[in-house]
Amino acid sequence: MFGLIGFLAGYTLEPGPLEDFPQIVNPYGVDSLILDAVAVTGAILASASMLASAVSLTVRMRRAGRTQHQQIKWLAYGGALVVGAVFASGVISIWSGNVGIALTSIGLLGVPIFTGVAIARHRLYEIDIVINRTLVYGALTAALVAVYFGGVATLQALLRALTGQ
Repeated sequence: MFGLIGFLAGYTLEPGPLEDFPQIVNPYGVDSLILDAVAVTGAILASASMLASAVSLTVRMRRAGRTQHQQIKWLAYGGALVVGAVFASGVISIWSGNVGIALTSIGLLGVPIFTGVAIARHRLYEIDIVINRTLVYGALTAALVAVYFGGVATLQALLRALTGQ
C-alpha cells in the first residue's frame, strides 16, 4: 500500500508539462530529490509487494490439502497473470505507452476471471451466501438511495412552497 502511494505521489507531483496536455505545466509539480527518492522507493515497494503476494499464495497452496490446493491454484494463476502483465507492460511501455496500458488492463482482468472459475468449479466460497448478501445489500442500497432522493425532492418542494418560488 505504501509503495503504491509513494509511486503515485511521485507520478502526480512530477514537475513539467502534463502528459496529455503538453501546453499546461503541472501546477502541483515539485522539483525535489526527496520526491524522486519517494517515487523510486514506492515503485520498488509496489513491485516487491506484488511478488510477495504471489509467493505467499504459492506457499499457502503448497501447505493446503487436496481440495484447497485446487481452489487456490486458480487464484495463483490469476495473480501470476497480473504480475506478469504488469512487469511486461513496464518493459513494453518504454517503446509504446498505450500498448503497456492496454496490456496491464487485460492482465488485471485475470483476477476476477480466475476467481470466478475457482468459485464455479471448486466452491471456493459458499456461493449461496455471496448471492444472498449481494441481493440484500443491493436492495438496502437501492432503498437508501430512494429515501435520500425522496427526502431531497420533498424538501425541495417544501422549500419552494415556503419561499414562494
